Amino acid sequence: MNRGLRAGIPALYSAAILIGFLINTKAGVIIAIGGAVVCSALYTIIARTSATPATARRPPRQRNRAR
Repeated sequence: MNRGLRAGIPALYSAAILIGFLINTKAGVIIAIGGAVVCSALYTIIARTSATPATARRPPRQRNRAR
């Protein structure tokens, strides 16, 4: 489900921008800027929660290293 939601975020964002500009130019600009922040945060959160160790951007930390 996370990947489907992650794939749908850009579509929802573009629909929100379209509706915002249909209402008013100022509302469209506010939705575009605020929506970009919210969408990027959601995209990052979903990417981190759905990553497996094989697809992670960095390997897991080795916490029990011998000194």
